[in-house]
Amino acid sequence: MSRKPAAVSLSDILGLSRLVCEAADGVTGIVEQVHNSILATPGIAPIGQRVTGGVTQLVYRDVRGTFRLTGKGISAAAALLDAKPDDQPTSRGREVALAALNGVVGDHLASTGNPLALPMRFRRGAQARQGLARRGVP
Repeated sequence: MSRKPAAVSLSDILGLSRLVCEAADGVTGIVEQVHNSILATPGIAPIGQRVTGGVTQLVYRDVRGTFRLTGKGISAAAALLDAKPDDQPTSRGREVALAALNGVVGDHLASTGNPLALPMRFRRGAQARQGLARRGVP
C-alpha cells in the first residue's frame, strides 16, 4: 500500500519558522539603520535625539532579542522532537518550493543547519541524480 506523498513535514514547519525568525531579525536591523539615518539628518538630529533618547535603541534591541530567542526555542524544539528531513516520498509542489527557496537562500540554510537545506544534486525529470552522467548517458 503506497502512501500519499507528504506536502509538508514537521521539519519543514520548524525550518520555515526558524527562517522567518531570522528574516524578521534581519529586517528589524535594517529598519533600525534607516531610523538612525533619518535621526542623523542635519537639522533633525537635535530634535530626534531629544524626542527618542535611548528608548528606540532599547526597543530595537528587545525586538531583535525576541526574534533570536524565538528562533533558538524553535531549534530546541526541533532537537527535542528529532525533526530531521524525512525520507518519505514528497509532493512535487514541495520539491519545487524547496528548490526555489534553496536557490535564493540555500547557502544561509546550509550554514545555519536548517532542515530545509537541500544538498546539491542534478535532476532529470522526476529522478534525482547523485553525480554527473558520463558522455551524455544518464
